[in-house]
Amino acid sequence: MRGNSDSEYNCFKPFISPNPITSLNPVQRYPSIDETALISPFSSVIGDVFIGDNVYIVPNVSVRADEGAPFHIGSTVNLQEGVVLHGLVDKRISLSNIVIQSSLEMK
Repeated sequence: MRGNSDSEYNCFKPFISPNPITSLNPVQRYPSIDETALISPFSSVIGDVFIGDNVYIVPNVSVRADEGAPFHIGSTVNLQEGVVLHGLVDKRISLSNIVIQSSLEMK
């Protein structure tokens, strides 16, 4: 994943973490992010998320697969400012070759 060096000057890293353990999701799963993807500072990727090649996630984007729903963000997806992807139990999100410029909530 580009854009995440451990330099002392890179203090604004994206927040990338496993999902919290809950009754809906008792197993922690970490995001899988292709090395060509760029996740900008001030964005978050949480839980069972696959991010493919050449994906661009700009600042202030939230991708939360923290309630048991796996997300698949395929090649060349571009998520713009303010987009929130938050899946709920038994729902899936799958994106490919798309630009999203506003919030999308899957229920």
